[in-house]
Amino acid sequence: MGFTDKQLQCVDCGNEFIFSAEEQEFFAEKGYTNEPKRCVACRQARRSERGGGGGNRANVKRYPAICAECGQQTEVPFEPRQGRPVYCSNCYSRIKQQQQDLNAQIHEQQEAPAAPQQEAETETAPEEQISSKQPAESEVQQEESPEGQSQDENRQDIQ
Repeated sequence: MGFTDKQLQCVDCGNEFIFSAEEQEFFAEKGYTNEPKRCVACRQARRSERGGGGGNRANVKRYPAICAECGQQTEVPFEPRQGRPVYCSNCYSRIKQQQQDLNAQIHEQQEAPAAPQQEAETETAPEEQISSKQPAESEVQQEESPEGQSQDENRQDIQ
């Protein structure tokens, strides 16, 4: 689709600005359906007023804390709660890496034993598999009737 430059009026300053074909193409690629309402200068001013533009952490309130791991004084961007550990940047990074390493080891261990179990199952002889499923005659318990007599004894009484 071919785009052509459009002349628009800024809602903040009232000046006219050009919505270029390149900007229109960019908006279309991003899926934006509305045209810009502000000129470039007013958009930048609005972003700086709102603290936008991403990555601007200078205005975030910081709270003092003591690292639960090394005891170092630090500041964190959240209010620490009683009973919950707070870590300095170095300790947090180290603990996070240890947890990732541990999770990777657990995953590897879960994957590794699968193959030996399959081999162990195929090593059992078919006769052993059948005999292990069927109890020996000496192991078979006779069912008892409500009176406490076995079924064999009931049959003898009936005959």
